[in-house]
Amino acid sequence: MTTFDRTHLVRKLCTAILAFLLVFALLGSGTVYGISLVGQEIPGITDIAGEGTPPEITAQSAILIDANTGQILYEKDAYTERYPASTTKVMTALLAIEKLDMDKIITCDSEMASQSGSQIYLQEGEEVRVEDLLYAMMLSSANDAAAALGIAVGGSTEHFVEMMNEKAVQAGAKNTHFNNSNGLPDEAHTTTAYDLAVITQAAFKHAKFREVVATINYNMPATNMNEARELKNSNSLLYDDQPRYTINGQMVGAKYEGATGVKPGYTDSAGSCLIGSAERDGHELIGVVLLSETEQHYPDMIQLLDYGFANYENLDLCAAEDYTYTVKVKNSETRSIPAAMSEDVSITLPKGSEHKKVAVKEKLDKSFTAPIEAGQELGTVEVSYDGQVVAAVPIVAKEAAQAKPPKQVKKVILRALKIAGIILAVLFVLFLIVGWISRTINRRRREKKRRQRRAAEARRRADASGRPVRTGNGQRRRPPQSGSGNPPRRRRPANGSGDPRRRPPQKKR
Repeated sequence: MTTFDRTHLVRKLCTAILAFLLVFALLGSGTVYGISLVGQEIPGITDIAGEGTPPEITAQSAILIDANTGQILYEKDAYTERYPASTTKVMTALLAIEKLDMDKIITCDSEMASQSGSQIYLQEGEEVRVEDLLYAMMLSSANDAAAALGIAVGGSTEHFVEMMNEKAVQAGAKNTHFNNSNGLPDEAHTTTAYDLAVITQAAFKHAKFREVVATINYNMPATNMNEARELKNSNSLLYDDQPRYTINGQMVGAKYEGATGVKPGYTDSAGSCLIGSAERDGHELIGVVLLSETEQHYPDMIQLLDYGFANYENLDLCAAEDYTYTVKVKNSETRSIPAAMSEDVSITLPKGSEHKKVAVKEKLDKSFTAPIEAGQELGTVEVSYDGQVVAAVPIVAKEAAQAKPPKQVKKVILRALKIAGIILAVLFVLFLIVGWISRTINRRRREKKRRQRRAAEARRRADASGRPVRTGNGQRRRPPQSGSGNPPRRRRPANGSGDPRRRPPQKKR
């Protein structure tokens, strides 16, 4: 190996060490960006069909949506503000389920016991479980039970009303302003058919809500001030099969096949109102009718539901558990967290029409900064039909990522500076080592060349003078004699000395 090769090898070694130290420093800082998707590509769906003839209903405002996707299948003046009457209690039930323990005991005060309209006649000082009040409110439409739950959740009716309006916005409502917990007449208490539909869709995500609104009869246990109460659901879609309504020339009852809830209501100003739901073959619909003609809210709802089941179907695209994401986080000790779709992705499509293209698109940022809460929405999966977005499913964080405290940030900065100092020190030492090795190699090479030049010069002078010269290995060399290839060999004298002129001493006789 030549001197150049040795120097080049040393420099390569130093470069490799430097690269390793830099990679170690960057990984140690905990700052990583980007996302990775695990799973197959979401396929497009075709074979889409057309719609039937929409029903003619008496309600001034109405809407029909898919309970799973939220897609609108029918609407009639669905965004005009109306009085909701007792359909308000869907929101009260939603907040009570989210905020209260079902076994909590509520002691009724004078405000709770002084409500008008439908009630179970709570008394001041009566102690009632939250669950019993929930059933009384949703089955018997008890206004006093609604007031009791509202005050228990918010501390006061005023604060509870604020919570109702905030929750409505979170659910997707656009034109809602609640002003009480039970829907008693109030000019400032208004909503829309669309808003009631999305609020009900949000409530349906709770199993307890579904359980309550699907119950026909409930035995409310005795309290400290009242005997047991027998409650019956006022929603005739669940059980009333007596023929009393005319639909398409036929007398039918209100009972609807597959009905799952939810809540009727009535006041003079609101007229007949109804939120209804039903499920068939795994396909569930939610309908809302407001300001129907007298006793026509059930025929209106039946026609809406029939229209939906006859003309639409659900198409599942992908299950939430089949697609997971790894989200990289900065400014956190947790370098990455898992994320997933909050629910299955599906779309509601008209039956029996031409093939259309369904597109699925993921929207997820490439970087996130802590803190991140578990369940926080990070992106969406959008489904479009003929270029129009018809459904969107949130992508949420499955775990939390806490932000580094300020002291920890300082430690990271100091650590980075320390690592940088170490790298510079190592580089300086390597530079000195490489310089010393290079100078040593060059000095030895120069000395060797000087010795070679001196030896060559000495041989040249010796050849010219005929005198012996000292060679590079320390021996003396006699120049060759002229006319012969090798010098004559000296014989050792017989007297044993090196001088032939000296004779050994003679012995005396």
